Amino acid sequence: MKNFTISILFVFSGFFLTQIVPISPFHISLVTGIYLFLLIMIKKQSLIKECLIVQVMLTSIYFFGEQLLVEGDLKVTISILYSLIYLPIGIILLYKENYFNILKISNRFINWSLMLLIIECFYRLSNPNSSYISAVKAQGNSQYIFYAYKFNSIMYNDSNFVAIFILCVFFFTLYLNKYHNVKYRFQLASLFILCILTLGRASITSLVFCLLLFQIIDKMKKYRINYLIVSMFIIMVIIGGIVLGYFSFSQDSSFISKFQILYLAFKNVNSWGVKDLLLGVGFNNAPKILNISAHNFLLVYFFESGVIGLSLILFLIYVITIKTNYRGLYIILPFLISGMSFAPYAIPYFYAILGAIYVLENRKGIK
Repeated sequence: MKNFTISILFVFSGFFLTQIVPISPFHISLVTGIYLFLLIMIKKQSLIKECLIVQVMLTSIYFFGEQLLVEGDLKVTISILYSLIYLPIGIILLYKENYFNILKISNRFINWSLMLLIIECFYRLSNPNSSYISAVKAQGNSQYIFYAYKFNSIMYNDSNFVAIFILCVFFFTLYLNKYHNVKYRFQLASLFILCILTLGRASITSLVFCLLLFQIIDKMKKYRINYLIVSMFIIMVIIGGIVLGYFSFSQDSSFISKFQILYLAFKNVNSWGVKDLLLGVGFNNAPKILNISAHNFLLVYFFESGVIGLSLILFLIYVITIKTNYRGLYIILPFLISGMSFAPYAIPYFYAILGAIYVLENRKGIK
């Protein structure tokens, strides 16, 4: 039963089909998996004593109570909470699991996700939004026709959601390929192409940048190059890229809107009291105040859950990074870079993958 529970929770953590069915395979696996997980815990009558597990549970309890206080969107709050619990559940179920079985489950997750993503890509590109194409042509803005191929996904209403999922699967695959000697050439090549075909510029940029960055870091370790000098160079490249991008896409409303959101958000913050600053305005309430979603991952947590909420999520990411011997950054860094432009609320696959990496990086503590 334990093996089955791990499989349905992990393998289906990204199986969202919100555009074609009212209840996605993910939701079925979530309910079934948690039910079986509770049965396993009751039967064993034992819990693994890990600080990270306690931290996630306390963070989840805080978010639930805080969002009730500030009247955050309940549906969105629940989606954030069920995403978070994938981390402790994953650690608990995998903690004493056989090493090769963890790799087997991870392989299943990657291959099933790849299959879903290939189907999603084929369907979306075969069914562009014809009304959008007609409207763009009528306005004489043919350069924006590519947006028509970002809609009509079977998974979400926008391929940016899909791109975030692909990023996480791609870099998890890369991590297993590099540190656990599991050969994934076909999967890596396929996921790279699929990410490009989402046409999500933030995720594509994150994909290419992080691939280059991890290569640079490997060279630094090999030749013992000064980390500070390289870090300063990387920061300068990022700043230069942002400035260049701003002027290059100065006519692109989607790109410019990201800067406008930051301006509107911090302009609004100037009128906040202490309560708003500490607790935020509530999840999914930014559109009511700014007339546009916050989009940016860090801005969402700051604006909608306040300084406390942002601090808690950043501290959790920091602890995960340390506890995974910094290898959790293979998932965290690409996600955060892409998340500067857009990040969904529901990211169970993100935490499920980090749970698997946590266990794989702490094999010495597993008997």
